[in-house]
Amino acid sequence: MKNTLPARFARVRMAVAFLGEAGSANWWSSSFLSQNGLAVAAYNFPRAAGYAALNSSSAAAKRLHDERIGRRRCVHLFRLSLGDESLIHLALERDVCQLLGSLPRRSDDAVTLLEAESRELISIDPGPVQVGASADAFTEPGLAELAKHYLAAFRQDLQCLPYFASARR
Repeated sequence: MKNTLPARFARVRMAVAFLGEAGSANWWSSSFLSQNGLAVAAYNFPRAAGYAALNSSSAAAKRLHDERIGRRRCVHLFRLSLGDESLIHLALERDVCQLLGSLPRRSDDAVTLLEAESRELISIDPGPVQVGASADAFTEPGLAELAKHYLAAFRQDLQCLPYFASARR
């Protein structure tokens, strides 16, 4: 995938989706991005196994985030504005052949990806945390905020769900 902002959001989404699955941090019960999950996806979707597995895991992640944060007047890594979501899906579709190769295979790979997008190491508290305004979500600083919060959460073995809202909650 090229290094555009939508492609970078897609990679961070892949890393968080991988790390949040059962068998890793166990934030949600799916295991679509595991070796077995990818094998099942390859059987059912032979031309787009990685894409199908990522979308399935992202749907599980979106559900957890929506249940904990809510859906009104806020966005998060797995529920961005329609225009931003379209850009991410276009980035994935353009490089669908490379997608399967870029899916994390080990937790260390996913953590390394988050480290690359994170600009600093922070300490966090568990639960939903507002990290900015909705207008800042699909930006370079917004991506860095998401990456550093998720990185800290997985390193500290806590469930932290960063989000952007139109007003402070």
